Amino acid sequence: MTSLDTVKALEGEVLQLYQLVQKMRRELAGVTASGEDGIALDRAADQLHAIATESANAKDTILAESERITQVAEDLMSQIKFGGARHYFETLLDSSKAISDSCAVHDHIGKRISSIVRTINAVEGTISALVVTIGDGGVKGLTAAIDDVTTTSASD
Repeated sequence: MTSLDTVKALEGEVLQLYQLVQKMRRELAGVTASGEDGIALDRAADQLHAIATESANAKDTILAESERITQVAEDLMSQIKFGGARHYFETLLDSSKAISDSCAVHDHIGKRISSIVRTINAVEGTISALVVTIGDGGVKGLTAAIDDVTTTSASD
């Protein structure tokens, strides 16, 4: 394989990677944070970040209310001495603990989304740098890749 063939092959691979990233961004753009009224953000990573932030805020609210329920149930259990009521208070406490445990899982998912955001940004930055490195021929190919992504997007 000649040097020119190698460059052309590399250019083709970089442009294919660019197309794949654009496809991923289109697919992720369909996932919108509830506060966005369906308007897709410019970058898929921004969209995932918005979802992770909204999710973390919801988790914090749920945990705060769960703690409040736990405190009220404990207070009532200490003040109400009817034996039949104890079971209900224990159910409230058990349910509140289950909510807290679920929030811990939810928090882990948010951290995974943040990791995906960092990966998307790194891949996107690397591909952009490669496209710049390829030069004018790469830019022309990039324009064709964008046209191809737009055409494919319209037909999906």
